[in-house]
Amino acid sequence: MGLRCGSLFSGVGLFELGLMWSGLVSDVAWQVEIDPWCRSVLAARYPGANRSVVDVSLAGSSNLAPVDLICGGFPCQDVSGAGLGAGLDGARSGLWYEYLRILGELRPPLAIVENVASGKGRWLCAVRSGLRAAGRTGPVRLSLAGEVKLWPTPTASTDGRHPPETSHPGLTLRTAVADHW
Repeated sequence: MGLRCGSLFSGVGLFELGLMWSGLVSDVAWQVEIDPWCRSVLAARYPGANRSVVDVSLAGSSNLAPVDLICGGFPCQDVSGAGLGAGLDGARSGLWYEYLRILGELRPPLAIVENVASGKGRWLCAVRSGLRAAGRTGPVRLSLAGEVKLWPTPTASTDGRHPPETSHPGLTLRTAVADHW
């Protein structure tokens, strides 16, 4: 039996699809997506998922069921190398802070955070710091688009500091999560 997941910034559900194909996830409990066309695709692909919450800023423990894993890639427009460089202060990419708030409210054992590699200097350190400040000591995967990145939990470090993320070419998401589950 696989994990039960919820998805933020769901798009057309490809993150969920990959997790299901890998065998890690057997049930998509809910998806939060604001775009009407994407929501129509999600309804066709994931008929059993709850999509009653449309806006991530209105999502939380009062209207989302507990899950084993939350996945999603917050909007990249303000952190992408092709963007204007507003970073996490931008209106779109700043929605990361809603993702962080939801993680704090639901406290899933696992979370997968994805965004563009071209703008990692505009988001990676702030996201990592936010997760630590929120007390995330369990496995959290920060994924740069197209790569799997792993970083240790605070208790895994012998000197109390976090080394930079480590790239593991060829490491699958299934292996990355299974090794730390």
